[in-house]
Amino acid sequence: MKKLTALIGILVFLLGFTTSTFAGSRGWGRIQEDWDLAFDYKGKDYNHHMVIDYLNRATGEFSGTGYYVPNPSLTWTVAGIIDDSNISFRIDYDASAYFVEVGGTIADDRASMSGDWSNPSQSGTWTGTATWKNHGEYVNQAEDKAAAAQSRKGMPAVSRK
Repeated sequence: MKKLTALIGILVFLLGFTTSTFAGSRGWGRIQEDWDLAFDYKGKDYNHHMVIDYLNRATGEFSGTGYYVPNPSLTWTVAGIIDDSNISFRIDYDASAYFVEVGGTIADDRASMSGDWSNPSQSGTWTGTATWKNHGEYVNQAEDKAAAAQSRKGMPAVSRK
């Protein structure tokens, strides 16, 4: 019985180590949560802001919310997947049937991304820039540094363990 318990313990340890190493090596736990997105359509940028609320490190799936910067009452939800340096997601606008399918590449520093977007009647290119490169940068530019230090702004969507 002791050998079986020890064997199960070793297997649980190895599976946990393998999963966390795999996810960490793919960078899924390192993507920032706040993004400024610019969708180019016929030479004009349509600026949006996205917050990644959830990231599953095992699968790379993520979800969140966002809004159209010139009119923050135009809100949307986002769901997608990150695979190595590739990202794809769908934005579904609230109170509307309008949606955008997005695909692209995340830069090695995880602070920028870009690619193509489309829906049934439109298409274009897009870029994304992390709002803060890291938590320290966010805290340094905040007026209330104590409150900023307690926030998760600029932190990875999921902490590495």
